[in-house]
Amino acid sequence: GAAVEIALVGDPAAPATRALIAAAWAAHRPAAVLALRAPEHGAALDTLIPLLAGKMEVGGLPAAYVCRHFTCEAPVTSAEELTAALAPPGR
Repeated sequence: GAAVEIALVGDPAAPATRALIAAAWAAHRPAAVLALRAPEHGAALDTLIPLLAGKMEVGGLPAAYVCRHFTCEAPVTSAEELTAALAPPGR
């Protein structure tokens, strides 16, 4: 399958963020790239990791953006939504 990139924005210590990270790893996508940024880290990190550029939390909740072929889907804020977004096509 196509390589998948996951941009996560949220406090790494927050349970909601940790749930998104766990869902990302549980998807078993060996080619996946996962980038995480805490909300207080802004433009400097975006320059180093373009995948994170412009990615924000959603309504104060940590958010995950699933990207394929340099196109990112709308952000999701729950582990269940992230699991669904990472499911291989056709499932």
